[in-house]
Amino acid sequence: MKVDLDVEVVLSPSRGVAISFDSGLEISLDCSTCGRTHRTVVFDAPGQPGRCTPDGHPFDGDIGQKQVTTHGLWQKSYRCVIPLSYQYQQVQDKKYPSRVSSPVPTWARVHFAATCPDCGRSSNVSTQNNIVRPYTFSCTCGKVLYTETASHPTFSLRDA
Repeated sequence: MKVDLDVEVVLSPSRGVAISFDSGLEISLDCSTCGRTHRTVVFDAPGQPGRCTPDGHPFDGDIGQKQVTTHGLWQKSYRCVIPLSYQYQQVQDKKYPSRVSSPVPTWARVHFAATCPDCGRSSNVSTQNNIVRPYTFSCTCGKVLYTETASHPTFSLRDA
């Protein structure tokens, strides 16, 4: 069965902080090739097949071009949507047979750069929906770049 979903991140950084999202995505999916649930699948760029970790075999799916929008003038918020399509087949986990297979991911990680308005340094950062919040990230100069209070990324199934 083909699954089409959007992975969405909304960030509201501190005033003046610029955000630039990377093209890739890491996400937890069930893999019928290796017979395991909750595998970290890495998608490096749009149109390229994913890689199931830890052994790196191909995963039948790909991401599309990310769509980034900004809102606000003085206090910007950034919304990034990454379209993801993949083939799902129910799996009975070889190592943990009692785990329930699901076409919907359990977590995802989105990478981005945050540029400090005070010192100009750019920091490579990521967010994922299974971290403890609130979470604050600061530049090495001490300026708070952003604080996360809501869980994201979120997942929305698209109509095929």
